[in-house]
Amino acid sequence: MFEAYAKAMHYVATQHPYSFVRTGCLLLLMLVMPPALTAEIYRWIDADGKAHYSDRPGPAETRVVDVPDANVAVPIPEKPAQPKTTSAQTAAEESSINKKEAAKRCAAAQGRLTFLEQRIPNRIMITGEDGKPARMTVERWESEKSTARERIVEHCR
Repeated sequence: MFEAYAKAMHYVATQHPYSFVRTGCLLLLMLVMPPALTAEIYRWIDADGKAHYSDRPGPAETRVVDVPDANVAVPIPEKPAQPKTTSAQTAAEESSINKKEAAKRCAAAQGRLTFLEQRIPNRIMITGEDGKPARMTVERWESEKSTARERIVEHCR
């Protein structure tokens, strides 16, 4: 077995003596490529309404697309000033948001209770205090079920 390995290594060493040269050329190519990738990109929309992108200009309606560099951080635009709303509008918006949020929380609590009731406590895996997987105890199972029931009463009206 050792002889086969030695023959294979000898073959690699004698048949590929320029592997360092190839690696150097590859590294040089990688250094030269980024400027070539910064070409302009053109965008136009044809008669069917399809958007086309190319590195060459198309018809007369062609415009240059600004593509940000991948390695440059783009600043987050600040939020525009919100128009002032009346307290009645604000209360109505908050009420609709609260109803939607309450419905989501209600559904989550009902799903959690259903999940817990359909399973045996020691068959449910949780993350233990030490950060490792552990089986749920009966006490924790009962506690989580009561918490889910309390949330259902609170959010499902």
